[in-house]
Amino acid sequence: EVPQYLRRRLVPLKRTLRYVGVIPPLQAPHHPPPPGGRGFESEFRDGVVLGAAGEWLMVDAGLREPLRVRGRARTGSRVTLRVRGEVELVDKSRVPYYWGYRVRVAESLGDALDACSSCLRVATSRRGVDVRLLANRLVEEAEFKGAVALFFGTRDRGLYEIAGEEGLEVNEVFDMVLNFVPGQGVYTVRTEEAIPVALSILNFLLE
Repeated sequence: EVPQYLRRRLVPLKRTLRYVGVIPPLQAPHHPPPPGGRGFESEFRDGVVLGAAGEWLMVDAGLREPLRVRGRARTGSRVTLRVRGEVELVDKSRVPYYWGYRVRVAESLGDALDACSSCLRVATSRRGVDVRLLANRLVEEAEFKGAVALFFGTRDRGLYEIAGEEGLEVNEVFDMVLNFVPGQGVYTVRTEEAIPVALSILNFLLE
């Protein structure tokens, strides 16, 4: 999610990330292309605060030189700027289009469920009900709740195994347990494959 020009400042070096450079860019609005490159042209850019002097900040926004902008933010924090005309700090909520996602870490499945208590909580599993059979109910409950939280297993453990280790019953703690890849033809669907599949189906149903 971090724009490519900020990764060296925001993401520490790790062996597990040594090959991420070969991953294609997201081509999202908050990942602007390099000069002359193809992609979204946006009047906004994310940056990292390099330092502050009084009411002025120096911000690395991936351009040739750091930008000087009026505002208050702590050194090392990520900020969003409007860079057309006079450069200014803006809240992400003022950006009129998709501007990335946020990552929050839950210590356990139970904690994640508690954090999403106001959402429609949907477990994804090959043991779940075919999503086509409950599509209408899914839409109705999602519209009633106003938000949907999808839960996925990991590379080596499904949600039933994870829940069992915490003394939880999947069919009791989730509002729905759905199979988004019926007739999958393989023993397991990778999490990185299951996420876009489930989100695409959900987006289609809720549009």
